[in-house]
Amino acid sequence: MWWKKKKAIFQDLQQQLRSRFLATSVKVQRRCASYLHHKESKLSIRQRKGYFFVFVTLACGACTYILADTLFGEQDTAALTITPMPVPFHRPTTEVPRFSHSDTASMHRFRAIIDSLEKTPEGRATLEKYFAGRPGFLDSFKNAEQNFR
Repeated sequence: MWWKKKKAIFQDLQQQLRSRFLATSVKVQRRCASYLHHKESKLSIRQRKGYFFVFVTLACGACTYILADTLFGEQDTAALTITPMPVPFHRPTTEVPRFSHSDTASMHRFRAIIDSLEKTPEGRATLEKYFAGRPGFLDSFKNAEQNFR
């Protein structure tokens, strides 16, 4: 259809514009970096340290001003605004979860497997290996068993 062709042409044009913009911005960045490197290479080490100190002082001063204005200034003119977050209200659920017969049966089967493995030394080693990789699993299982009863 004609609108699909038009859409495809429009997407191709967008892609071309993006690639040109990216190439141009990279070129401008490189020229700016080479210009600054050329200018910086003419400075002495003392001048470099001085300019670095001035830059760091101005940057830290601006950040400190914005932070102080945000915390202690008027809310209308602050550069950053702090809005208090509402405290979420949590209602405890009073419903008791309902368990199906298959859930209860699977818990009993698992308990039977654990009990049968605990009877032999090889089974105890297997259980220790199994529960070593799952810390807290046995406690959670006991709690779930109490909920199922």
